[in-house]
Amino acid sequence: QEAINNIENRKRENELNKQKLLQKSIKREAYDNTFIERIKYQRERRKAEILKEKEQVLFLFLLE
Repeated sequence: QEAINNIENRKRENELNKQKLLQKSIKREAYDNTFIERIKYQRERRKAEILKEKEQVLFLFLLE
């Protein structure tokens, strides 16, 4: 009986460890996705800034 209890306890511990690992993985994936979205947003913002600067330079060039 004690051996059976030990096996069941190990199974429960294994399942618990698997669940914890899965939760950590999910949190990490969410963090990574948020980070990637921020980078994409910053790139798009920078592209818009560069385009605006180019338009301003072109406008000044055309005024001359």
